[in-house]
Amino acid sequence: MEKKERRVRMLIAGVGQTGVELIYRLGESWEFALVDEKAELIERLRENPRVVAAVVGDATSDLVLRRAGIEQAEVALALTESDEENLEIARLASQIHSVPQVVALVRERSNLESFQKLGENVKVVFRSAALATLIQNEIELRGRHPEGIGLGEGEIIEVTVAPDSPYVGRKLRELSPLSWIVAAVYRNNKLIVPDKETVILAEDRVLLVGDKRILPTIVGGFRGEDIEFPLQYGELMLVTIRAKDPVELVLAELDWIYHHTKVKRIDFVELLFGRSHSFGLERLIDQHTTLPQEAYSTTILKEDPVEAHKIMLSKDKYGLIVFPPPPAGSLMVVRRETVVTKVSRLTSIPLIILRGTHPWRRLLVPLSEGVHGELAIHIAISLARQLGASVTAAVVSRPHLLTQEEEKTQAPILSRARHQARLRHVGFEELQLTGNPVMELVKAARNHDLIVLGVDRLRPLSFFSPDLAAFVAHHSPITTLLVGHE
Repeated sequence: MEKKERRVRMLIAGVGQTGVELIYRLGESWEFALVDEKAELIERLRENPRVVAAVVGDATSDLVLRRAGIEQAEVALALTESDEENLEIARLASQIHSVPQVVALVRERSNLESFQKLGENVKVVFRSAALATLIQNEIELRGRHPEGIGLGEGEIIEVTVAPDSPYVGRKLRELSPLSWIVAAVYRNNKLIVPDKETVILAEDRVLLVGDKRILPTIVGGFRGEDIEFPLQYGELMLVTIRAKDPVELVLAELDWIYHHTKVKRIDFVELLFGRSHSFGLERLIDQHTTLPQEAYSTTILKEDPVEAHKIMLSKDKYGLIVFPPPPAGSLMVVRRETVVTKVSRLTSIPLIILRGTHPWRRLLVPLSEGVHGELAIHIAISLARQLGASVTAAVVSRPHLLTQEEEKTQAPILSRARHQARLRHVGFEELQLTGNPVMELVKAARNHDLIVLGVDRLRPLSFFSPDLAAFVAHHSPITTLLVGHE
């Protein structure tokens, strides 16, 4: 006796043209339960052998849905012409009948939030965005978006790499991806499954997967467009402040950063840590910044700074983590484990130590053993373009100790940096420094406003096993941005 293949049951509430098209598109492994108020449509579809139930009635009625057999459905679609009706159908399917997968059609953007509150098993197709995506795919030859994914904003995007993309010639590990990945590379009609050493070439077709809030910005970079910092990492900024920190200095620079970069919101954390009461951070923000109220939030935590960062990083995706300046100290530090070094080992999100040296008009990027200059220069040039600033690449070597290997490493980095700066009309100069790297960079920093350091992970400060990036970050007289790899 031939074994009958099990079919997956889909309930379609509000069949319409979309439902009819789905019935004909889906294969033999599907069967359908239909609910619609149009009796003529229901009678016509009842003749289809894969339609196991067809009910004329109001799909927002739980009784009608039960008559259609919603308890046996593994997928439920809410496709009526009304957002209010689709919301109620999705609620009944997901919360009353526990249908494993629910998809709801939404016509008005203002209603999206109500649908999202129903839970993760309710997927939303925003009709206008889906249609706009189809049109976008036709008119944009260098990118393709799957319609309807991520509310139509795109969580999976295929894009062709432009010749003037800053990513051309770079390894994937140098791009420092956060909340996105290159899932596949198509080159000369062949699939390449990429790893961290894969080099991006012009005209590659790359498949990107990631957070819908970040991915459109990353796509722009592959198309040769400018990426405005910190959108390649995220649009939220995390700031932890203690009463003993120079709060006014920090707030003044944060206010400038908010108004001159693409940061959308700042999450402030007031750290009590040994105190019994608040020092009034919210009042100080109101007094010393021009931040609109909707642009920031405040939280009070009693945990130590590192634990506080762990808590906040588990709650949201940040694009930048802010620290107040550390206490001044001698360059001859024997050993010190700082909050910055500890947090740098928790995440690859950029860290910035504020020292009140805004506005950022001159950016300094060290190129030396112990720092990752390629990523730092890429970020600095993008930021300089955004701010109308200039970039200085400082090549640091000890007397007579610049090896051929170092020269071979730095030469292509400088060549690509010159090219990118020229394309983006950013002022670019090179500075040759000889001597103790930390002291020379600290000295050079005094003629700049922001130093951008490329790092993997900061080690504790140690005189006997020095970490150049950690020493420079700790002793720099100017605001210091640390950007790292995964």
